[in-house]
Amino acid sequence: MIMPPRDIRTLLAAIIVVVLAPTSGDARVRWSTPGSYRLQFVELRPYQIDAEGKKTGEVALARHRLRLRPTVEVGIVSAHIELDVLTGQIFGTTTAVGADFAQRRELAPDDAYDGWTTVEPRQAWFDVTTPWAYLKVGQYSDHWGLGLLQNGDDAPEGQDEWLLRPSQRWLGDLVTRGQVSLRPAASLPRSELNLLQFTLGGGIVYQDEEGSLFEEDHTTQLLFALEYPGDAVQAGLEYLHRDQTGRAAGKLETTTVDAYLKWRAPLFLLNSEFMVELEYAAVVGDRLQPDTFGAVDPVGIDSWAAVGRIGYRLHCPRVAFGI
Repeated sequence: MIMPPRDIRTLLAAIIVVVLAPTSGDARVRWSTPGSYRLQFVELRPYQIDAEGKKTGEVALARHRLRLRPTVEVGIVSAHIELDVLTGQIFGTTTAVGADFAQRRELAPDDAYDGWTTVEPRQAWFDVTTPWAYLKVGQYSDHWGLGLLQNGDDAPEGQDEWLLRPSQRWLGDLVTRGQVSLRPAASLPRSELNLLQFTLGGGIVYQDEEGSLFEEDHTTQLLFALEYPGDAVQAGLEYLHRDQTGRAAGKLETTTVDAYLKWRAPLFLLNSEFMVELEYAAVVGDRLQPDTFGAVDPVGIDSWAAVGRIGYRLHCPRVAFGI
């Protein structure tokens, strides 16, 4: 009997977990289920859509999301799941564009108010953590820096998000990837260099701003990153190569260099903190999108973008300001 590829991958993952798990005497089993709820109201006034002055209708709707993240830890091995128990539109205007693409392109558009019935599994991965190495395999959120290009919607695990920005992506970027991070100086005592880590990874994009498997896009990524995740100062430099093919023989190939810097200064006398964050990204590549009448020449991509943020936070009462 020949096992399907999915069953083979599941079996291999189970074997890795069993092999890496500690003995019963050293095992530490821990279970947690953090979650969050988000309710968003959207209103769009009529705007012109063609040269003849035709306008759209007024749109007003609301959608919500109840997200759970169960986690099981057994020694150095952890298993993670993320699913939206309730997600989607719950009342308001429904249109052909809003229901079929903009709001729920990955879900069934026939149910206008699917926010009370839709359950959407999003992430499933396991990781192995040691003082000198970190292994992560599965489908998980893709986030880097301030989220200028790779934006996983929520703050990365382990980071304290100061402000909930209204412009945060509703879905977030998801990848199916394997990556390993090494800390070659982890054994150095009392050295700032022991936090320095190198990351190498690769996989496919499940969903982001450029493409989605649900829209017949196939995207592979290869990344190399250098990070320093300190307490007061965090910095990172990433090289990311993307190769994407889509419907109608469309192609996208880009190379990105992305750097970020985060600095926090505690103000103990004022029981507060001051924060500055910066990110810069440069992208080069080619895009080929054939039109209805045949092939067209590739369009070159040579662009850059930058974003910055300044914040001030009081610990008591818990109030934060940012720009």
